[in-house]
Amino acid sequence: EGQKPPDEFDWVLASGEMSLKQLIEHLERKHDAKVHRLFPAGDDKLCLYDHTQKDKLEWSIDIGECGKVVVEPEGPVYSAWPQLRMAVQMLGKVPEGPARNNFINQARAAAKSLQAVKDSFSMRFNGPVSSAYVGVARPPDSDVEKRQYFDAVLRSRQYIALQAHVVNSKGEDAELPLIRYNCDTKTC
Repeated sequence: EGQKPPDEFDWVLASGEMSLKQLIEHLERKHDAKVHRLFPAGDDKLCLYDHTQKDKLEWSIDIGECGKVVVEPEGPVYSAWPQLRMAVQMLGKVPEGPARNNFINQARAAAKSLQAVKDSFSMRFNGPVSSAYVGVARPPDSDVEKRQYFDAVLRSRQYIALQAHVVNSKGEDAELPLIRYNCDTKTC
């Protein structure tokens, strides 16, 4: 008594097309928790959202006219681009010339890479959840059979099943029930 039939699941419902940002905010408000990762149900190797990606939107690598590089916040940025630390240190020591230009180019490459990370995440984060899902879960063009199967399954459903790892208000790791994101999957 009180048990659910085996074909029923606990679901967190989210209906109507919304941005990934709106879904994350909705889940955080509704469950008084911080979403750390959002991924297709049963496949945590794929990731629609990781809170560390959002943090990178606040990172910066600025290169001044004279080659002075300002990195904010230093720790996480240097962890992501370890070669940048040495380039910045060497820029303070090396005189004008080819060696200095090499270090400036390393800093520019890191800045360009960071901007690409920000742009890619922003597009996914501010775009529709269904597009983010398809972007990470759909098999590549080279795997025709798996791609056709994925497309057929997606078209046959009126929802996308997602999972989230969260940290609750007490700072403890937690998982929400499966998220049934209702949308028109035929337009994905």
